[in-house]
Amino acid sequence: MLFADAGQYFTDGGLQLAFDAPTGTYHVTNPASTSFEIVQRSPNYAPQAGNPWVVFIVGGYLSLNLRVSGGYSDPDLRYLYSNLITWSFGSSPSVALGTTAVGMPGPGLTSGSAIYEGRFEVESSRQVVYEGTPVPDMFDGTVELVFDASANTGRLTLVPSPSGDADPNSVTPVDLVWSAGASLFHQPDPASSTSLNYPVAGRFTGPAGQELIGGVRFEYTSKADGKTYEARGAFVAKK
Repeated sequence: MLFADAGQYFTDGGLQLAFDAPTGTYHVTNPASTSFEIVQRSPNYAPQAGNPWVVFIVGGYLSLNLRVSGGYSDPDLRYLYSNLITWSFGSSPSVALGTTAVGMPGPGLTSGSAIYEGRFEVESSRQVVYEGTPVPDMFDGTVELVFDASANTGRLTLVPSPSGDADPNSVTPVDLVWSAGASLFHQPDPASSTSLNYPVAGRFTGPAGQELIGGVRFEYTSKADGKTYEARGAFVAKK
Protein backbone atom coordinates (compact mmCIF):
# COMPACT_ATOMS: atom_id res chain seq x y z
CA MET A 1 0.00 0.00 0.00
CA LEU A 2 1.51 3.30 -1.08
CA PHE A 3 0.79 6.89 -0.17
CA ALA A 4 2.12 10.33 -0.95
CA ASP A 5 4.25 9.68 -3.99
CA ALA A 6 5.47 13.25 -4.02
CA GLY A 7 8.26 14.38 -6.24
CA GLN A 8 9.47 15.50 -9.60
CA TYR A 9 9.23 12.14 -11.36
CA PHE A 10 6.56 10.14 -9.59
CA THR A 11 3.62 12.50 -9.14
CA ASP A 12 1.48 10.42 -11.50
CA GLY A 13 1.20 7.10 -9.70
CA GLY A 14 4.45 7.06 -7.78
CA LEU A 15 6.70 4.18 -6.90
CA GLN A 16 4.87 0.92 -7.47
CA LEU A 17 6.34 -1.67 -5.12
CA ALA A 18 6.10 -5.46 -5.45
CA PHE A 19 7.49 -8.37 -3.41
CA ASP A 20 8.46 -11.68 -5.03
CA ALA A 21 8.09 -14.40 -2.39
CA PRO A 22 10.01 -17.22 -4.15
CA THR A 23 13.17 -15.11 -4.45
CA GLY A 24 12.59 -12.88 -1.40
CA THR A 25 13.24 -9.76 -3.48
CA TYR A 26 11.49 -6.40 -3.91
CA HIS A 27 10.86 -4.69 -7.23
CA VAL A 28 9.70 -1.21 -8.26
CA THR A 29 8.46 0.13 -11.56
CA ASN A 30 10.69 1.96 -13.97
CA PRO A 31 9.49 5.61 -14.00
CA ALA A 32 9.43 5.56 -17.79
CA SER A 33 7.27 2.43 -18.07
CA THR A 34 5.21 -0.09 -16.12
CA SER A 35 7.93 -2.74 -15.99
CA PHE A 36 9.33 -3.82 -12.63
CA GLU A 37 13.04 -3.76 -11.77
CA ILE A 38 14.75 -5.44 -8.84
CA VAL A 39 15.75 -3.44 -5.76
CA GLN A 40 19.38 -4.07 -4.81
CA ARG A 41 21.72 -2.96 -2.04
CA SER A 42 23.75 0.11 -2.90
CA PRO A 43 27.45 -0.79 -3.34
CA ASN A 44 28.39 2.69 -2.08
CA TYR A 45 26.81 2.22 1.35
CA ALA A 46 27.92 0.28 4.38
CA PRO A 47 25.90 0.49 7.61
CA GLN A 48 27.58 1.05 10.93
CA ALA A 49 27.90 -1.96 13.20
CA GLY A 50 24.52 -3.03 14.56
CA ASN A 51 22.51 -0.97 12.07
CA PRO A 52 20.41 -2.39 9.21
CA TRP A 53 20.98 -1.83 5.50
CA VAL A 54 18.81 1.12 4.48
CA VAL A 55 20.21 2.39 1.15
CA PHE A 56 19.21 0.64 -2.07
CA ILE A 57 19.40 1.24 -5.82
CA VAL A 58 17.26 0.32 -8.80
CA GLY A 59 18.90 -0.09 -12.20
CA GLY A 60 21.60 2.44 -11.42
CA TYR A 61 19.22 5.39 -11.82
CA LEU A 62 17.03 5.36 -8.70
CA SER A 63 18.22 5.53 -5.09
CA LEU A 64 15.96 4.52 -2.18
CA ASN A 65 16.66 5.38 1.46
CA LEU A 66 14.64 3.67 4.18
CA ARG A 67 14.08 6.08 7.06
CA VAL A 68 13.00 3.36 9.50
CA SER A 69 13.64 -0.38 9.72
CA GLY A 70 12.81 -3.46 11.74
CA GLY A 71 16.56 -3.93 12.13
CA TYR A 72 17.10 -0.86 14.30
CA SER A 73 17.55 -1.31 18.05
CA ASP A 74 16.36 2.28 18.60
CA PRO A 75 12.61 1.92 19.32
CA ASP A 76 11.84 5.24 17.61
CA LEU A 77 13.26 3.90 14.33
CA ARG A 78 12.14 0.29 14.64
CA TYR A 79 9.06 -0.43 12.52
CA LEU A 80 7.95 -3.94 11.57
CA TYR A 81 5.04 -3.34 9.19
CA SER A 82 5.64 0.12 7.68
CA ASN A 83 8.34 2.27 6.19
CA LEU A 84 9.07 5.80 5.10
CA ILE A 85 11.19 5.96 1.95
CA THR A 86 12.89 8.94 0.33
CA TRP A 87 14.14 8.57 -3.21
CA SER A 88 16.28 10.40 -5.72
CA PHE A 89 16.54 10.00 -9.47
CA GLY A 90 19.95 9.93 -11.14
CA SER A 91 23.32 10.74 -9.62
CA SER A 92 23.31 14.53 -9.80
CA PRO A 93 22.11 16.29 -7.78
CA SER A 94 22.46 13.66 -5.09
CA VAL A 95 19.52 14.82 -2.95
CA ALA A 96 16.13 13.36 -2.12
CA LEU A 97 13.42 14.30 -4.59
CA GLY A 98 10.40 12.58 -3.11
CA THR A 99 8.95 10.64 -0.19
CA THR A 100 6.70 7.57 -0.12
CA ALA A 101 5.12 5.62 2.75
CA VAL A 102 4.58 1.87 2.39
CA GLY A 103 3.03 -0.69 4.69
CA MET A 104 1.12 -3.93 5.25
CA PRO A 105 -2.59 -3.03 5.58
CA GLY A 106 -4.13 -3.76 8.98
CA PRO A 107 -7.31 -3.17 11.00
CA GLY A 108 -8.25 0.10 12.61
CA LEU A 109 -8.80 0.81 16.28
CA THR A 110 -12.13 -0.68 17.44
CA SER A 111 -12.41 0.59 21.03
CA GLY A 112 -10.81 3.01 23.46
CA SER A 113 -8.28 5.58 22.35
CA ALA A 114 -4.73 5.45 21.05
CA ILE A 115 -1.84 7.78 20.31
CA TYR A 116 0.50 7.13 17.39
CA GLU A 117 3.81 8.98 17.17
CA GLY A 118 6.32 9.03 14.35
CA ARG A 119 7.95 11.16 11.68
CA PHE A 120 7.18 12.81 8.37
CA GLU A 121 9.27 13.98 5.43
CA VAL A 122 8.04 16.31 2.72
CA GLU A 123 9.06 18.04 -0.48
CA SER A 124 8.31 21.76 -0.76
CA SER A 125 7.20 23.86 -3.70
CA ARG A 126 10.04 26.18 -2.64
CA GLN A 127 13.11 25.68 -4.79
CA VAL A 128 16.69 25.68 -3.51
CA VAL A 129 19.92 25.36 -5.47
CA TYR A 130 22.04 22.29 -4.88
CA GLU A 131 25.18 21.52 -6.88
CA GLY A 132 24.14 24.24 -9.30
CA THR A 133 20.70 22.74 -9.94
CA PRO A 134 17.31 23.99 -8.63
CA VAL A 135 15.66 21.22 -6.60
CA PRO A 136 12.66 21.10 -4.23
CA ASP A 137 13.45 21.95 -0.63
CA MET A 138 12.98 18.96 1.69
CA PHE A 139 12.31 18.98 5.42
CA ASP A 140 11.07 16.61 8.09
CA GLY A 141 9.56 16.63 11.56
CA THR A 142 7.48 14.68 14.04
CA VAL A 143 3.88 13.56 13.70
CA GLU A 144 1.24 12.62 16.26
CA LEU A 145 -2.14 11.05 15.55
CA VAL A 146 -4.80 10.61 18.24
CA PHE A 147 -7.82 8.35 17.69
CA ASP A 148 -10.86 7.99 19.95
CA ALA A 149 -13.13 5.09 18.98
CA SER A 150 -15.92 6.11 21.36
CA ALA A 151 -16.20 9.53 19.72
CA ASN A 152 -15.29 8.38 16.18
CA THR A 153 -12.63 11.07 15.95
CA GLY A 154 -9.05 11.38 14.79
CA ARG A 155 -6.59 14.26 14.86
CA LEU A 156 -3.18 14.76 13.28
CA THR A 157 -0.50 17.18 14.47
CA LEU A 158 2.68 17.93 12.52
CA VAL A 159 5.69 19.63 14.09
CA PRO A 160 8.36 20.61 11.53
CA SER A 161 11.97 20.17 12.59
CA PRO A 162 13.59 23.39 13.90
CA SER A 163 16.43 22.86 11.41
CA GLY A 164 14.05 23.08 8.44
CA ASP A 165 12.58 26.10 6.67
CA ALA A 166 8.98 25.74 7.89
CA ASP A 167 7.70 27.97 10.68
CA PRO A 168 6.12 25.46 13.13
CA ASN A 169 3.48 28.02 14.15
CA SER A 170 2.17 28.12 10.59
CA VAL A 171 1.23 24.41 10.56
CA THR A 172 -2.07 23.74 12.34
CA PRO A 173 -3.54 20.40 13.59
CA VAL A 174 -5.92 18.55 11.29
CA ASP A 175 -9.22 16.88 12.23
CA LEU A 176 -9.61 13.55 10.42
CA VAL A 177 -12.62 11.74 9.02
CA TRP A 178 -12.56 8.38 10.80
CA SER A 179 -14.85 6.02 12.74
CA ALA A 180 -14.21 3.09 15.08
CA GLY A 181 -12.97 -0.01 13.26
CA ALA A 182 -12.20 1.80 10.01
CA SER A 183 -8.76 1.01 8.59
CA LEU A 184 -8.64 4.22 6.53
CA PHE A 185 -8.71 7.87 7.55
CA HIS A 186 -8.54 11.13 5.64
CA GLN A 187 -9.08 14.86 5.64
CA PRO A 188 -11.66 16.04 3.08
CA ASP A 189 -9.92 17.70 0.16
CA PRO A 190 -10.65 21.45 0.03
CA ALA A 191 -8.38 21.95 -2.97
CA SER A 192 -9.18 21.86 -6.68
CA SER A 193 -10.32 18.72 -8.48
CA THR A 194 -6.90 18.51 -10.17
CA SER A 195 -5.16 17.87 -6.84
CA LEU A 196 -3.20 14.60 -6.82
CA ASN A 197 -3.56 13.84 -3.11
CA TYR A 198 -5.86 14.52 -0.23
CA PRO A 199 -4.33 16.93 2.25
CA VAL A 200 -4.17 13.87 4.54
CA ALA A 201 -4.91 10.25 3.62
CA GLY A 202 -3.70 7.17 5.43
CA ARG A 203 -4.36 3.77 6.88
CA PHE A 204 -3.49 1.50 9.78
CA THR A 205 -0.80 -1.14 9.23
CA GLY A 206 0.25 -4.34 10.94
CA PRO A 207 -1.91 -7.34 11.98
CA ALA A 208 -3.27 -5.45 14.99
CA GLY A 209 -3.07 -1.93 13.59
CA GLN A 210 0.08 -1.22 15.64
CA GLU A 211 1.43 1.21 13.05
CA LEU A 212 0.09 3.50 10.36
CA ILE A 213 1.19 5.28 7.20
CA GLY A 214 -0.14 8.19 5.23
CA GLY A 215 0.34 10.98 2.78
CA VAL A 216 0.16 14.63 3.74
CA ARG A 217 -0.08 17.97 2.01
CA PHE A 218 -0.10 21.31 3.80
CA GLU A 219 0.80 24.96 3.46
CA TYR A 220 3.45 26.58 5.62
CA THR A 221 5.27 29.86 6.03
CA SER A 222 8.94 29.93 5.10
CA LYS A 223 11.36 31.20 7.72
CA ALA A 224 13.70 32.25 4.91
CA ASP A 225 11.45 34.68 3.02
CA GLY A 226 8.11 34.78 4.88
CA LYS A 227 6.22 33.43 1.86
CA THR A 228 3.65 30.63 1.82
CA TYR A 229 4.58 27.32 0.15
CA GLU A 230 3.02 23.89 -0.21
CA ALA A 231 4.66 20.80 1.24
CA ARG A 232 3.79 17.29 0.08
CA GLY A 233 5.09 14.02 1.42
CA ALA A 234 4.46 11.09 3.73
CA PHE A 235 4.50 9.94 7.33
CA VAL A 236 4.85 6.80 9.42
CA ALA A 237 3.85 6.38 13.07
CA LYS A 238 3.21 3.70 15.70
CA LYS A 239 1.62 3.28 19.13
